[in-house]
Amino acid sequence: MANLFLDSLTIQNFRCFQDFKIEKLARVNLIVGRNGVGKTALLEALELYASRFNPSVIQKLLLLHDEIKAINENMKGLDIINMVGHLTYGRKFNDLPIVIGDSHDNLLSILIRKHMAKVDESIRVIQHFVKALIPSTSLQTAPIFLPNIVIKLGSEAERIYLLEEFFNNNDQFEGSKLAGPKWSSIGVKGLNNSEIAAYWDAVTLTELEHEVLKALQIIEPRVVSLAFIGEERQGRKRIPMIKLAGQNERIPLRSLGEGMNRMLGLALKLVNAKESMLLIDELENGLHYSTQPIVWRMIFQLAQQFNIQVFVTTHSIDCIKGFNQALKEHPEVGLLLRLRRRPQTDEVVAIPAKKDKLELFISEQLEVR
Repeated sequence: MANLFLDSLTIQNFRCFQDFKIEKLARVNLIVGRNGVGKTALLEALELYASRFNPSVIQKLLLLHDEIKAINENMKGLDIINMVGHLTYGRKFNDLPIVIGDSHDNLLSILIRKHMAKVDESIRVIQHFVKALIPSTSLQTAPIFLPNIVIKLGSEAERIYLLEEFFNNNDQFEGSKLAGPKWSSIGVKGLNNSEIAAYWDAVTLTELEHEVLKALQIIEPRVVSLAFIGEERQGRKRIPMIKLAGQNERIPLRSLGEGMNRMLGLALKLVNAKESMLLIDELENGLHYSTQPIVWRMIFQLAQQFNIQVFVTTHSIDCIKGFNQALKEHPEVGLLLRLRRRPQTDEVVAIPAKKDKLELFISEQLEVR
């Protein structure tokens, strides 16, 4: 079996995680816990890690929680610092780096500084903000007060960006960022029609079409074919249509319920996620409880087949039951992690569920909301 992208995890100074560790991860990881304990925050940390702290990803996460308005070129460095401070532990800017990554030697850190202690002579003549990466190896001793961001991976050299340019010139970041694993995600609302259509185009007329149809047949066994109708222009969307066995007319996929759309998005993400990390928030949304065991078998199978490391959150005991059934068939593939807060310190910790204790976990109907 191929190596995992992360075989352990450390998160420091990020959202609810002050100094959080998971000693061992699996290919398919299910994360459970009460509301507000940090399940979605853990997925966000993984997204930042895989994207190498891409500024567009940072803004997306802040906007998703209504923590900022869109960062624009009129905003000054200190304004940006105060908004990005929502990502740090305690939701307030501090002088500590956010650290995410493998617990051994592959830690990625980002540090936001209100000023730069040293700057290269060639950067000192600043009539406007420099649209370039400042290599830390060329820094000298002249002080200058410019808010900046420092990104570092393991033992590699630091990459230093002027803060305003970091958020307002994404091309600069893309041209200089550290290499990271491929990744994709499915949020609680699933994928929109445009995203689904693009993923379908990537697999149409290939053997992967069969895997997608098999996934739809979990909900509606009569599905025999799928196509997208229409053009993506002037607000119009391409519509997924299906053909059912024994019927001549094609019908809109959504006419069979939102669960079909959720299943289509999930299947398409999986077959397009070869050699990557896949993050799924609240897998159970839109899916009937009776489909959970088959859905989990599909996830386990495709994760192994295409070398995908999957991280899933859930509020559903039925989702956990389905996971447990798939885990019995492939005990080496999956891991259930329960997040909880220590009563006295409020520290968030991860407790791996022992495989022989999962039945007890389920039978007691432990509160996972």
